[in-house]
Amino acid sequence: EALYEGVVDEVTDCAATFSDATVLVNPSLAALKEALSVPRRHLHIAGHAGIDNVGGKLSWIETSAGRLTSRELSEMHIRAQTIVITGCQTARRVIRPGDEWLGMMRAFYAAGAGTIISTFWDVRDESARRFASEFYRIYDGSNAPAATRSASQCLKEWKSHPYFWAGFAVFVRRTNERNHRH
Repeated sequence: EALYEGVVDEVTDCAATFSDATVLVNPSLAALKEALSVPRRHLHIAGHAGIDNVGGKLSWIETSAGRLTSRELSEMHIRAQTIVITGCQTARRVIRPGDEWLGMMRAFYAAGAGTIISTFWDVRDESARRFASEFYRIYDGSNAPAATRSASQCLKEWKSHPYFWAGFAVFVRRTNERNHRH
């Protein structure tokens, strides 16, 4: 499907950097949930996503069988150390009274993710593909902030307007804050 052409290229390129990569293109909701629950060092999600600007609890990742919402995600047990999500607006969040923030980022943290690389705004397929390609050229499994900086700089050299390079961000949970679930 033409809609997912850039996503397929991005995921295929990323998977080539890992010998044990599992690639899911436009997965079902069940397949995505299963992929999130399997222990792994790294998980890359490329595709469509959105933010619930009203309540924050219904931000979502698109699958072939519907949406995985941040509400559902926060109830899961994610077993990936590092998650890269190049879906649009996955780093955006809604601040609720009492300074409580809601959205995909909080849901991933609540579910156990340690390091998350995601986007603040809608990104074009070509920007996401270039970001991921450069990120994985530098990424060694423990240097997500440096790899994110390098990938963003590479995008800046490609297109100088911040729209193309400044929307990618890395969030690292300090080890003592990690939510250990059994």
